[in-house]
Formats: sequence, C-alpha cells, structure tokens
Amino acid sequence: MKFIKKLSYSVFLATVITACATTESINQEAAQSYAQVKTQARQQNAIDNSSATAKRIHTVFHKMKPYAERANQTGVPFHWEITVLKSDELNAWRCRAVKWRFTRG
Repeated sequence: MKFIKKLSYSVFLATVITACATTESINQEAAQSYAQVKTQARQQNAIDNSSATAKRIHTVFHKMKPYAERANQTGVPFHWEITVLKSDELNAWRCRAVKWRFTRG
C-alpha cells in the first residue's frame, strides 16, 4: 500500500511539473516514470499477466487502441503500455494517456 501511495504521489508531482512541456518531452518523461514503476513492481513480483482480470483488461485495451491512435492529433505517435498489478486495492492510474496501470483488487 505504501508503494502505491508513493507511486501515485510521484506521478502526480511529475504531471504538475511537466504541465507546460511539449508532447514529445512529456512522453519521454512519462516513459521514464513508467519504466521505474514497472521495475519496482517487477522487483516485488507484483505484475499480473495471467489472471482473468489482467487478460480482460488487456483485451479491452487492445480493442480501444486503434480508435485512440486515429484520434491522435499531436503528430507524435503514442507508445502505448499497460500493466496490471497484484494488489488488495482496486485502482487505475495513467501517465500521459499512453501509460496505464491497473490494480486488480
């Protein structure tokens, strides 16, 4: 729980700090933050790729992705990623629209 709260606060802070940045620089910062999140989750064996919930989230994500790609008007391609984490808390979090994290509760 502490990990998730720290992580959420870090992402919020990063979002506030980058409010005036370009799309490309925001995407780079989001990728770095998200990589850190995934590394920490991997170290804690908290990434869920096999549960029914994780499979459903990935299925929905892959169905929505083409529509979001078509709606992208920034001129910068999105680098989509989604991660489902094992947690007692039901939650979702996004980082600059193309980096998503779900906790399955």
